[in-house]
Amino acid sequence: MEEFEITPDQVDTFKVEYHRNFLEKWVNEQNVKWDAQQIWEVREKCIKNFS
Repeated sequence: MEEFEITPDQVDTFKVEYHRNFLEKWVNEQNVKWDAQQIWEVREKCIKNFS
């Protein structure tokens, strides 16, 4: 687990890039059948549905 303090202007850049990089690494380490882009799309749909 990591914790970062970011500024409001980093929400659209750093946060998104960090999460995408994390997913890419996780997919490679776990040999997941889906690629990181597919997982990102599911993630975004879940966030939208919870909103």
